[in-house]
Amino acid sequence: MGISWTAVHGKYCGLAKTYGVPVKHGNYTRNMGHLNRLTTLELAEYAHSWNLVEASLGCAAISSMIAPPANSTDINAQTMIMEKGAGANVVIVGAFPSRIG
Repeated sequence: MGISWTAVHGKYCGLAKTYGVPVKHGNYTRNMGHLNRLTTLELAEYAHSWNLVEASLGCAAISSMIAPPANSTDINAQTMIMEKGAGANVVIVGAFPSRIG
């Protein structure tokens, strides 16, 4: 968990924007110091939390369960979203650079 990004290494690596950055050092989440003992699915449950740091952790855990596309060494996320989401309603949650154009 970082100030800007939270990562979870499950089956794959998942990344989420860190929200609710704590203003003081302390116990930011349940099970702090023992998160590595939880399964990815248990961490994903944190996405339901009203504690935004925990919710960030849960979103990163969910992301870590999604297989990257084959041959994914150089992917343009915007292109992939446009292709995979063609004709569908797509929702993106997080903070992303706005270089669409």
